[in-house]
Amino acid sequence: MRTVQQWARIKKVHRLIALKKTGTPDALASKMHVSRRFIFRILEQIRSLGGAIEFSRKRNTYYY
Repeated sequence: MRTVQQWARIKKVHRLIALKKTGTPDALASKMHVSRRFIFRILEQIRSLGGAIEFSRKRNTYYY
């Protein structure tokens, strides 16, 4: 069950990144109801799967 929940969170973060609607790490953590540190772990997991994630300070969002 834990793996299913983990993939669901990864998919949700991926979707928000694709839509460029993540906001800051703090805002994303709030949207996901997890800690800021946990968001960085999810981002690292996505990067390890080949996602080239960057953060735009101008748009204040993560993007591919």
